[in-house]
Order: sequence, then C-alpha cells, then structure tokens
Amino acid sequence: MSTAYNVGIYCRLSEKDVENRGDTSISIQNQQAIIERYVAEKGWNVYKVYIDDGKRGVTFDRPQFNAMIRDIENGKINCVITKELTRLGRNYQESGKFRDFFLEHGVRYVAIHDGIDIKSEDDDDGLTIPFKEIFGEYYPKSVSKNVRKIKKEMAEQGKISNGRAPYGYVKSPENKHVLVVDENVAHNVVRIYELYNGGMTGRAIADLFNSEGIPTANTYYYNLIKKPNPYNRNKDM
Repeated sequence: MSTAYNVGIYCRLSEKDVENRGDTSISIQNQQAIIERYVAEKGWNVYKVYIDDGKRGVTFDRPQFNAMIRDIENGKINCVITKELTRLGRNYQESGKFRDFFLEHGVRYVAIHDGIDIKSEDDDDGLTIPFKEIFGEYYPKSVSKNVRKIKKEMAEQGKISNGRAPYGYVKSPENKHVLVVDENVAHNVVRIYELYNGGMTGRAIADLFNSEGIPTANTYYYNLIKKPNPYNRNKDM
C-alpha cells in the first residue's frame, strides 16, 4: 500500500536572487510551478506552500521555514519538496540536522533538480546529499574569495573596482576602472591634508568644514548623481 503524502512545498529566494528577479529560472513562481507539477504527477496532496523571499541559505532562522518545521512536528506534513537542495539551505551541518529531523519524523525529502529523494534508493547510499551540501556551502565562499582576488589584482594594476569613486576623484568617462581628479573638490582634498599635517585632527577638520558650509563627501556625491542622500541625518564629514 502506497503512502499518502501531504506535501510541504518550500521555496526560497536569497538576497542575491532578489536582485536578479528577472531570471525566471530562480523565481519563486518558477520554483513553485515545478514542484506543484511534480506533486500532481505523483498524485500527492499539497498541504501548504512555504515561501521565504530574500532569505540567505546559510541561515535557517527563516519565518516560513520555521512554520514548516512546526507543521512537521504537529504531524501535518510527511513530505517536503524543494526545487534544489540549495533552496533548503547552504550550510552543510545545519542541512544535515534537518535531514535527520525529517527522517525522525517520517518525512520524505525530495530535491527535484538534484535527483535527491531520501526515502528512495536514488541517493547512492546517502553519499550524494552530503557532497552536494558541502558544495552548496563551498560555492558562496568560493565566489567571495574570487571576488576579493579580482579586486586585489585590479588594485595592483591601478584600477578601481568599487562602484563609487573616492572623494576628490571621478571615474574616467573612457574607462570606469580609471580615476581622474575631480577639479570641483580637489582643493578640499589638498586642504584636508594640509590641515592634518599642520596638527588638526580629523574631527576638528570636519567641524571646520561643516562650519564653512562645505558639503560632506556623501552629500556632494548624491548631489552629483542627483539622488537624495540616504545619510542626510549625519551632518559630519
């Protein structure tokens, strides 16, 4: 006799996914549609869809994930399905804990696109899941490491990699990675160095510039790009 499954569909978008919401392959709607189609093909019942929008995969303190766990504890769900394993989470140790939690409560877990089903023989004796969880945890760290490496290499080449040029400079219109002097405020930068070399503290210089009505670096930048300054409550340099 086959088991009647009440399914908890879990969908998650990370903060980075939210920035790229136009990519339908990682959209909430796409995740949900894929899982609902899978459930319908299996003839199972959808108990509830749990959605955490803009939540990082390295933490499991997510509102809808926690709600799903409570429903499992209350016996309302006996199957959890995600589109991919990384939608459940990217932290290997925590993912392992919840996989054990599912098994302890008789809950089947399926990650469709990874071909994972922890109640079946499709997992190569349990080796695939830990490997993919490790990769899921390693991947964001690897990306972060590569970004730092690229920034270091660009700095060594005298190129800027930040989105915003430092005060006293602007990005060259010919090459966004090259800085050129901003003649509108270059004299302020020279004066700051002269005052500092003369014995004034940074705080004293900021107070002097504020008393003279010289815009702060943030105010000047946002005026330049014609956008409101989100730091306008901070009047100090």
